[in-house]
Parts: sequence; C-alpha cells; structure tokens
Amino acid sequence: MKKYTGTKQLLAAAMALGAYNDYRGWDLPKDEDPNTEGYLVEYTDGGKPNHKDHQGYISWSPKDVFDKSYHPAETPLDRMLIEGMEILERLKALKALLAGSKPPFISEKQWQLLKRQKEHMDAYHDVLNERIEDLAQELGA
Repeated sequence: MKKYTGTKQLLAAAMALGAYNDYRGWDLPKDEDPNTEGYLVEYTDGGKPNHKDHQGYISWSPKDVFDKSYHPAETPLDRMLIEGMEILERLKALKALLAGSKPPFISEKQWQLLKRQKEHMDAYHDVLNERIEDLAQELGA
C-alpha cells in the first residue's frame, strides 16, 4: 500500500456507535460496544448520498480517530489555528532534517534552498501567530 495525506471539509455531530447504528436502521454487531464515542460524519464534497436525510455520503468515525484528523473550521480564528498547526508540523520536520548532516540524495543547492525555506517558514509562522493572538484579543477569546 502507498501512503496518502488527505484534506477534507465535512459536517459532523457527536454520536455514539449504538445511536449511529439505530439511525441507519442496522443491528449492532454483538462484539461492538454501543456506547463507543464517535461522530456521525457527512462528506459534502463527493460520494453518493446513502441516507434519505442527508445530501452527502455519511459514515461513523470513532472519537479518537476523528479528533486526530479534524478540527473545527467555522470561524476565521479556527482556520488560522489549523493553518498554524499545519505550518508548525511542517516546520518541525524541516528543522529536524536540517539539524543533521546533508543526506547524500539532496544536492548542495537543494540543501541551501531548504535552509532558506526554513527562514521564510519561521517568519510566516511568527506572523501567523501574531495574527492569531491579535484576533483572539479582538474577539475576547
């Protein structure tokens, strides 16, 4: 199998596994716990609708899996926080790479460009954090 990274926007509502199965009209398998926390998820960017009350494809996601993958994105502040988390993750990976010696598969020119990229990403991250702090203060958050 190949590794993939995905980005989706979706609708979700907290719903235990048993309640989801009831909602779908399904019997819960005997080895499943109906109280398992999770989310009813509706994909709005494709997929054939599979429930009469929804325009998109719905499924259920365990809470821990959902919480690792998705974050609220309803306000500009929410979206900036997501952007900040994403840039920080990439910046940490780049800094870890640059902390070591240059790998033989990276040319000297690419290595120098990576160093410049890190400087710009640091500056971008700093400005984004300043914007987040300022907007949070404006909103009283």
